[in-house]
Amino acid sequence: CATLHTAVPFADRSRLVSYATETIAPAEVTARCQRHFYVDNCLDSFEFLEDAARVTRNLKEALMEEGFILTKWSSSKTELLEHFPETDRSDGIVNLRLSDISLENVLGLLWDQRSDSFRFASDVDSRIVKTKRQMLSAVASLYDPLGFLAPVIVTAKLLMRETTCLNTDWDEDLDKKLSQQFQDWSSKISSIRSLLIPRWLSLSSEVAKIELHSFSDASETAFGAVVYLRTISTSATVNVSFLMAKTRIAPRRPLTIPRLELQAAVMAVRLVDTMKQEMGLPVDRAVYWTASTTVLYWLHVPARMRSFVVHRVAEILEFSEANNWRYVPANLNPADDASRGLPANKLHDGHRYGTQRQESTWPKNIVASHSEEAVLETLGPTRWVGAMSAAETNCVLHLIDVTSSYKRILRIMAYVCRFACRRKGSSETLDADEIQMAQRLCIRIVQNIFMGNEIADMRKGRKVNESSKLIGLDPFLDEQNLMRVGGRIRRADVDFSTKHPVVLPGKSSLAHRIVWQRHLDLMHAGTERVLADLRAEFWITGGRRLVRRVLGKCLHCRKLSAVPKQIMMSDLPSERLDFHAPAFTNVGIDFFGPFEVIVKRSREKRYGCIFTCLVSRAVHLELTPSLNLNSVSQAVKRFISLRGRPRIIMSDNGSSFVKAAKCLRREWSEVDIEGLSASLADLRIKWKFSPPHGPHFGGAWERLIGVAKRALCATLHGNNCTDEVLTTIFAEVEALLNGRPLCYIGEDPSNPEPLTPFMLLTGRTNIYGPIRRRELRARSK
Repeated sequence: CATLHTAVPFADRSRLVSYATETIAPAEVTARCQRHFYVDNCLDSFEFLEDAARVTRNLKEALMEEGFILTKWSSSKTELLEHFPETDRSDGIVNLRLSDISLENVLGLLWDQRSDSFRFASDVDSRIVKTKRQMLSAVASLYDPLGFLAPVIVTAKLLMRETTCLNTDWDEDLDKKLSQQFQDWSSKISSIRSLLIPRWLSLSSEVAKIELHSFSDASETAFGAVVYLRTISTSATVNVSFLMAKTRIAPRRPLTIPRLELQAAVMAVRLVDTMKQEMGLPVDRAVYWTASTTVLYWLHVPARMRSFVVHRVAEILEFSEANNWRYVPANLNPADDASRGLPANKLHDGHRYGTQRQESTWPKNIVASHSEEAVLETLGPTRWVGAMSAAETNCVLHLIDVTSSYKRILRIMAYVCRFACRRKGSSETLDADEIQMAQRLCIRIVQNIFMGNEIADMRKGRKVNESSKLIGLDPFLDEQNLMRVGGRIRRADVDFSTKHPVVLPGKSSLAHRIVWQRHLDLMHAGTERVLADLRAEFWITGGRRLVRRVLGKCLHCRKLSAVPKQIMMSDLPSERLDFHAPAFTNVGIDFFGPFEVIVKRSREKRYGCIFTCLVSRAVHLELTPSLNLNSVSQAVKRFISLRGRPRIIMSDNGSSFVKAAKCLRREWSEVDIEGLSASLADLRIKWKFSPPHGPHFGGAWERLIGVAKRALCATLHGNNCTDEVLTTIFAEVEALLNGRPLCYIGEDPSNPEPLTPFMLLTGRTNIYGPIRRRELRARSK
């Protein structure tokens, strides 16, 4: 042990803590500055002398650099004190030889350095104790913070309480009976001078198992608890050391013995919890002992009991398990002395260390019995009367929960913000800035509620806790205090929202509303298409699972979706595997429809013609007035003018396609072949037909027709429109099909933007705005 040579110990204690936390010092120095200093005293123990010499030297040198001087060194080993000059040693050993070291006062306790044990000094003189004030002074003079003398001091506490109950003045003479009882107690107190409490707890590198044993007991006058440390070495040697004891006087209000035993059990649990926190040892097992079978019954048998018992049983089971409680007879219970008191001359060094024996010789544990006292504390059947009350929730979350439309949520929040800001003179319609502000507000509130801990850490400049599920996203807060995904693509030349999408909790209702609205905007597109579009702005935790769940509840999609027939697939044709050819070199063509349009006051039919690249899966849609030869030829010519001349056209064996193929061959036959170079001969169109009654040969375009018809039906909803609107819708559906991802959408935020047919055609992503239903209705009138 050592002492800081300082003028203001408390101020230097705070400086020590700051030094340990803010400076870069060896781990052994910082650990001792944080846990081994009490005001200006440093206490520590070591297993080996070499470790003690090294640590004391490093600690002294490190603190001396910061202006702290460690003096008054004292140790149980004279070899260690030889490293310090006499001026730095304790006052009691400066002028003595090292072999004459005896007692040292350490934090109010007498430390015998020769035997490395604690001793006690008694200054109580019964001859001068005549009044209640003097009695209190004599009892308080026994400084015993760890409870070594708890069985002895509890007797003096009981006498002090009896004196207080007499309502005598502090300086009046004591009652003769109480004075005689106190004189008998104080005449034996001198026996504590012979007590030697070992300081060493038998903790060494050879310890294989550490146990804490806590005993509790109660009587009509007091109750107490004591904790022992039981260590088992690798050679099966058992050592038991006293740790701490505590006693309390029973309250004046009469309590039953089982209730007092329960109070003692609570004290035992608290002492064990304190020892675990203060010692910082890896405790393998904690065993609790009690002599009360009623307490064991309360802990093992759940029943409806009175509040006094329920609260204390709940605290006991919070820090311990019922299976860790055992029965101990009163004659083997060390806490029995703490509850009844013990004369000082009967207290010795190895008093009641029963757990030092082997576990096989411990008292036999008994089954908790259904005693009369336990029945008295058990409540009979009660008729409960309950009242329901609504829990307080955030008003914005409530708005999101009760409103199904995401756009409606934003409009309501925008009007609320307008009212809160008292913006007078604003137009009736909302502008884009107000909608954007409402969206940021909703997202910020949801993030603060579901990700409050992570946002609080980032606002303090700290990183997200490693146990958080968001640690892999490397999140950060933007200028609007919104949490966004970090990653390693900050320098990429793409939109900021694409690089750093806003993080949304997948369990929130807001994420559900956003996914549903995006599903509607994309004409009831599938999971991958919706997820790819969402990733351009939002990063929803568990996004794929949420999108699947939301889309699975869409009744319209469930009606349009059909279970595909599982068939054995053959090898792909060579036209599907021509990877080096440009887009639309090998195409498939087919018709679908019809769709009714309004022409003046009559209704006419229109058909859709789809051209799909067999390699890149790009799509081109044309609107035709009929399925005759002329319509097919015109559609093919428009396609060639926009997309270039294909090399192979594949279609089913329809009559219109057969006639169109003959017409094209006739037109190509009139071309001056001799005037063309040989390289242009490969540009002639070769038309291939599927076998009759074999529609599965055209799966490449039949599948895309299904996606196109699904989007068209979801948009039109059976409404009739004009040629102009239908042409626009065809163009939007074409953009939708060409914007679908061609690869899997992963969960890694560092993955690049998914590849789409539109990228292969134009080199950039397609950005379009879906047609609104009210525009469709307005143009159909």
